[in-house]
Amino acid sequence: MGGGERDRLVRELLARWASSHPLRRPPKVEWSRRLRASAGRAYPAQARIVLSVGLLDSPDKVEQTLAHEYSHLMAFEASGGRCRPHGREWKAAMASLGYPARRTHDYAPQRVVPPRWAYRCLGCGAQILRARRLPKGRRYRHAACGGLIDPRPRPWTDASG
Repeated sequence: MGGGERDRLVRELLARWASSHPLRRPPKVEWSRRLRASAGRAYPAQARIVLSVGLLDSPDKVEQTLAHEYSHLMAFEASGGRCRPHGREWKAAMASLGYPARRTHDYAPQRVVPPRWAYRCLGCGAQILRARRLPKGRRYRHAACGGLIDPRPRPWTDASG
């Protein structure tokens, strides 16, 4: 998806939403190469939305993410700035735009730092790759199964290369 096509889609979506859900200040949309794990960010007090160039590579992703961030601006205005980031005002804004209120995306983020440490889940045996070592003196659980993570890391090497 090229830059011109992206910008045209963003303008069309904002115009559609502004006609039915106008904001006091029209949002300024910027594209960033720095966002690598987050698909977008909203800065409601500044009426600004920042979108990830690297993650938003299809029209569907752009639309979903822009709706998510536009809803933050709507919620901020509706509550007078007194709302939780993904609270009921935001959920209502997402519903009024006709999108499911999902807090996170499932787009594959660009890895900035390659993994260097491998940990093993004692519950399911899964390998967990990290760029940094886990701090000592704490117990960690695997998000997928809830099993304890072996606190002894092993240096990781890419066996595929």
